[in-house]
Amino acid sequence: MSASISELGQPHAWQDESGNAEHETVVTITLTDLGRGRTQLTFHQAFFLFEASRYGHAEGWKETLDNRERYLAA
Repeated sequence: MSASISELGQPHAWQDESGNAEHETVVTITLTDLGRGRTQLTFHQAFFLFEASRYGHAEGWKETLDNRERYLAA
């Protein structure tokens, strides 16, 4: 059973060439203390206007999290 949960939510929007925000999504990161020095990270981003945008963000976040694993292993 988890000992504690911390959650951080943040809006995300790309900007166009003029600096105007485009469609906004919300990124939520939840950290759950699993005990014994273990933490579970849950990542969620929604709501996308287009499936291609969702897919592109998923690939970008996957690469970021894979790099985090390599960084922590070093």
